[in-house]
Amino acid sequence: METFILLALFSGTSVAACVFVAGYFFFVNNTLSNQRMLGFIFLAIALRIGKSIFYYLYPEISLFGVSLGFLGLSSIGPLLWFYKRFSLENNAGFKKWDILHAVIPVIGFLGIIFGLVYPYFVYLSGTIILLFYLIPCWFFTVSDNSRHKEWDLWLLSSLTLIWGALAYQLVSDTILNYAYGAAVAALAAYVLLFKMLKNPAIFQKKTNYNVHPDLIDRVVKCLEEDRLYQKTALNLTQFAQHMNEPVYRVSKAVKKHYGRNFPEVINSLRIEEVKRRLETDNDTFSKVEGIAYEVGFNTPSAFYAAFKKETSSSPREYQRSLQEV
Repeated sequence: METFILLALFSGTSVAACVFVAGYFFFVNNTLSNQRMLGFIFLAIALRIGKSIFYYLYPEISLFGVSLGFLGLSSIGPLLWFYKRFSLENNAGFKKWDILHAVIPVIGFLGIIFGLVYPYFVYLSGTIILLFYLIPCWFFTVSDNSRHKEWDLWLLSSLTLIWGALAYQLVSDTILNYAYGAAVAALAAYVLLFKMLKNPAIFQKKTNYNVHPDLIDRVVKCLEEDRLYQKTALNLTQFAQHMNEPVYRVSKAVKKHYGRNFPEVINSLRIEEVKRRLETDNDTFSKVEGIAYEVGFNTPSAFYAAFKKETSSSPREYQRSLQEV
């Protein structure tokens, strides 16, 4: 029994720490969408580990407690997905179909409470589903080059370890092994909390400051009149250096005028020029790629993806639509 108490203290402290951090993101530093999602992730981890502690200390845990544990388990994946998406989309909001991510957590939660499902199989399905969220998030993070990449890798590594510990619990043959699984998940949570405290950028707040109209005019002139977007591989840092302005000011000016981030604006301006040229020179398909290189794209794949995003059609389809007019 002493071993169970020690494991419960070790795991329980991580639960309290996760709840504390979640509260910080909810009530103190809640200005960014991805940070709110991070707070919910910590809360979901706390619910799942907390359920494990109660289960091996009090095997007769209520169905409500079991359902809360499942809610935490099944919510980690969707919350991680939203965190990654909001980070990549500059803290955009929810979309109409995002509610579908809540279907399994809600159905499983209610099914356990009302005794409509067998908890073991629901937990098994929740663990499998979490894996299906982890895999694409790993893919996006490895291919991402944002300044938060190192933190995101730690986040994914810790959640993957938690997933492994929870999967181990499902196949463990003794209650002691089950308790060890909870302790491993708690250890992963400790590591994640430690890395977060060493990464001050995670606690960054959204800052509000005015953008001088003259700066916006200069940005527009450089992009639309001087056509600086035609420079291959142009990034925000290079553009800010060209304007002799701090990166954050230029980024804010671009966002305020165009309502989009810098890479999206550059791609949009490039595609608009491609469209203008196609309207006046309806040449062969091979000519399209040549135009793409001239306006600043450095690979065909980047051009095709940007064109599809801006026009909802391929270059060939767009050319055909011009011919039909």
